[in-house]
Amino acid sequence: MTAAPRVLYHHRIRADDGQAVHVREMIAALRGRGCAVDECALVPKVEVASGSGAPARPAAGSFWQRLSLPRAAVEALEILYNGRGRAMLRAAAARSQPDFVYERHALHCRAGLDVALLPIGDNFTMGPDDALLALDFLKPKVAVPMHYNTWPPIAQDADAFAARAATAGHIVRALQAGQVLEV
Repeated sequence: MTAAPRVLYHHRIRADDGQAVHVREMIAALRGRGCAVDECALVPKVEVASGSGAPARPAAGSFWQRLSLPRAAVEALEILYNGRGRAMLRAAAARSQPDFVYERHALHCRAGLDVALLPIGDNFTMGPDDALLALDFLKPKVAVPMHYNTWPPIAQDADAFAARAATAGHIVRALQAGQVLEV
């Protein structure tokens, strides 16, 4: 019998908004597929200690929830976070010995990417043109388009996106619903 994959899910989400919902749903989906998931974050979004999987709620008025800075300062802190984030990831990886690390926000992560999941829906998320720019910046080994074709406002041709990416030297795998990508 094969053991369930162990996933270390790292994110930098502070707010309890739509991004936090995304984190919670991704962790729930991974766990629903049988993965053992450990969350690594300054402000966790899923209750780990109790094992309940319930939304984690930081103390009202906590430093990370109150922090409001100009965009340039936030970008600088993202870059500076690499030192703290690296230490957190190393410690979490030593504890959980993951098979896979899911990085929620890789823009300033300097470790390199094996797989990038890129939205291409172009309504509420970036579209194919911006996703191609992201591929040039991130340089993952392989990319998978997501957040498209679930309803008319985000209809896109993932195969056409993959072909455009290939002409720019990128590997993109447009998966069908339920299809698995082995990395």
